[in-house]
Amino acid sequence: MAVFKKRALAEFTDVIEQEQDEQKPVEKKLRLVSSDEYEKTEKLLESVLQCSETKDALDKLKELLDSSLHKDGALLSRIIDCASKHQSLKDLLITLISQLQVDDKELYFTELETFAKNEASKRAVHRILTVLFEYTLSGEATTEHKNRLISFATEILNDRTHLLRSLGLTILSNLLTESSANEALFKEMSARCEDQDPRVRTAAFRAMHLLLQRRLFLDWQLYSLGSAALRDDYEEVRLAALELLFLLGKVFPERQVTVVQNDSEEMRLVDHIFGRVCDLMNDISWQVRERASELLGAFEGVDEAFLLQTLDKKIMSNLRAKSSLHERSRQLIATGEWSSGRRWGDDAPKDLVDEEGLTFIQAGACGAFVHALEDEHQEVRLAAVRSMNELAKKCARLAAPAVDFLVDVLNDEIVDLRLAALSSLRGIELREDQIEPVLACLQDAFPEVRQSVRDTLTLCRLSGKGGLLSCVHALLDNLRRYPVDKEYILRCLTTLGSKDPALVAPLVPELLSAHPFLDTPEPELDDPAYEGVLLMARSAARCLPSLLPLFPPHSIRHLDALRDRTSATPPTPLTRAQELIDALQRKAEQACHPWRQEVLRLVVRDLHQLARVEKQLEAGATAVARCYECLASLLDRNVTVGRLQQVRRSMLELTAVVSGLSEEQLGAVRLLALIAHVWLAGEGPLHGLKNGFQQALKGALACQPWTASLLPELQKLIAMEKPSAAVITNALRRCLESFPIKSFRLTQPLEQVRVRLHETHEGNQERPLRFAAGLATVVPLTASFDQLGKSKDAVRVRVTYPDKRTHLVRPRDTEWSKTPDDSTQMQTQVLLSHALWTESSVVELCVLLVTKDSLFGDEVQIQLAEPRKVYIQPQAPQKIH
Repeated sequence: MAVFKKRALAEFTDVIEQEQDEQKPVEKKLRLVSSDEYEKTEKLLESVLQCSETKDALDKLKELLDSSLHKDGALLSRIIDCASKHQSLKDLLITLISQLQVDDKELYFTELETFAKNEASKRAVHRILTVLFEYTLSGEATTEHKNRLISFATEILNDRTHLLRSLGLTILSNLLTESSANEALFKEMSARCEDQDPRVRTAAFRAMHLLLQRRLFLDWQLYSLGSAALRDDYEEVRLAALELLFLLGKVFPERQVTVVQNDSEEMRLVDHIFGRVCDLMNDISWQVRERASELLGAFEGVDEAFLLQTLDKKIMSNLRAKSSLHERSRQLIATGEWSSGRRWGDDAPKDLVDEEGLTFIQAGACGAFVHALEDEHQEVRLAAVRSMNELAKKCARLAAPAVDFLVDVLNDEIVDLRLAALSSLRGIELREDQIEPVLACLQDAFPEVRQSVRDTLTLCRLSGKGGLLSCVHALLDNLRRYPVDKEYILRCLTTLGSKDPALVAPLVPELLSAHPFLDTPEPELDDPAYEGVLLMARSAARCLPSLLPLFPPHSIRHLDALRDRTSATPPTPLTRAQELIDALQRKAEQACHPWRQEVLRLVVRDLHQLARVEKQLEAGATAVARCYECLASLLDRNVTVGRLQQVRRSMLELTAVVSGLSEEQLGAVRLLALIAHVWLAGEGPLHGLKNGFQQALKGALACQPWTASLLPELQKLIAMEKPSAAVITNALRRCLESFPIKSFRLTQPLEQVRVRLHETHEGNQERPLRFAAGLATVVPLTASFDQLGKSKDAVRVRVTYPDKRTHLVRPRDTEWSKTPDDSTQMQTQVLLSHALWTESSVVELCVLLVTKDSLFGDEVQIQLAEPRKVYIQPQAPQKIH
């Protein structure tokens, strides 16, 4: 860099473009840096070198990176010089180099390449080459830079340090192309698979895997290297070799290989590799066994004999190597031994073959899935269940014997394993002896397992009516044990009836307690067990009408009453209901001002009635009715403060609970809430609303075509210091008279958050929950949410005691789950505690949606369902003598 005087430097700018001759097309830019800035950078670099603590050096390095010289090549050269002289800070300085953003990429690459070639420390060379490798992968490197790095990586393949040999293999496997690769280089890289260092062998197998994946080195002779590496002493080498063998089986599945035990026998490469992977079920490392179990399910095109052998520990006859009589006689003559003749048939052909005579599969590979399902590590067992499921889908002959093993997994103590086994049993046929372990899982303490069993029963095939009857009895017992699962159990029974009506037909008289000659007592419709059986029989009768004459008379009467209580009825056409809503909205829009309030109230009554009849339009009809009701309340000249508060809260709840509102509808709802808020503050000074009013008004009325007439009136009102109540009332009434009621028209279907609290028999009035006063008891609470969306974090459970003390409980993230009908289910436990009571009393559990007011930032608690009443009775603690 040229040295200038201070007076000369003042005449130059930071960047000077030198004039070039007309013959040179490329302009060269010279960057001139002031001496003060350069001296400051030099001082920072010297302070880094003088730091004794690593933390202080890191702080100085960050300050150095913030300087304006981090894109200048001179700083790169200076840092490289310092790194060559100071060995203690070399790692920190190389880290600094990796974070530099030099504009001249050629200078950057050349300086680092020279630094790596002249550096004596192998660890530092490894760090520098890693920086260059990351630079080439970033996409900024040119083809020349990649070729120079490939040449450097080729040179370090024979280095004595394992770090450089491993890094060279990694660089070559990522940067080699068809033009830069050659056979000699591939052979040299494959020779590293037999390196003395296990880390180099691991890197070599991974490099071969990547080259084979990129289709650059298609040599199936790597199979011999990979097979030998499966017996390596190091776990990482075996894992890398396993991945390479699996990829070889996918690329060369039909290649014939010679079996080691008998040179005259040949078999497909994919079959032999499958046997090798099965043999790894006996590996000492559980990570290798887990990965081998995962890869077993990914094999394709494997012979059925090998697949069936994975479920049998004994070698099958078709996988044995048998010699003819002439071959055995020749072997006997070659040994020089003859029969003595003392035993009858001493020289007869023998069918027993020793282990070394096995040709196609090794003895340790027999029963691979049996070994995996008995493994002590749950990861191996889980991978085996999933692989068995995948292979059973590809091979029909494997599915039948695999069911017995999957059913045995249901007794495992790990929940994920039981869920995986139940998921694998779906879609297959279960015998009566196989269905008993499945039904035993209905008594599981985990609700996920119970729901998975019910899903499995609805998707699998039952072999006979005995299995179906066992399912019905088990589900009814499950209904008695877990009443919170009532909805899902009834849905399962309904699906079973419609899926197998022929099996349900002979069971209808028994299930409905019908007798051909005697009158049986009429059961109560409120009985959950009878309701479930009746739903099952009704769904079967829809598919098989001949079942209706088998129903008792009282059951036929109960079907009419049950039709309104269940959600299984088919949806009715909504055209007529939508026309009624449109007609009611037109009536409200055409109402004149003196009669608008009365017309709105009549429309609200009709909309509420329509929402009770048509459940599918309940959200839209209720939302419109709520808006009309609030507008009618604001138009009332005798509106009270309590009614204004209710209007404001109702509009805020509408924006939080209803989804699908358009921008125009949201603006109208926010405007009503804003008017109610200003009206409530009218008794005192309005200057407290000035700060947030403009922003709230802008958010309520933004991008709406009808805000031009309302905005000046409200802004004029808010600008007053102390307006009287009459002024506020008149101004707001003028806004309401010109309020655009057409903005509430339904243009698209709306969705509303709905909550269903599941019934439970705990804590009723007859059997209150009793616990020691001062301690805590647990109350289970299960609720199903529809259209909850992303508001899951805002759900709370409010606990209200008889003395009006309340507290909120937030459900944990692990207590949420998805149901088969795409709704969200919450299964939480609420802790209750109180002092001593003389008698039982009611504690209310209410599900809330806690949200913030989008207009003024206040926290709002929205009640989503009617509170559930739980009777508790804290008692005096018993003294222990």
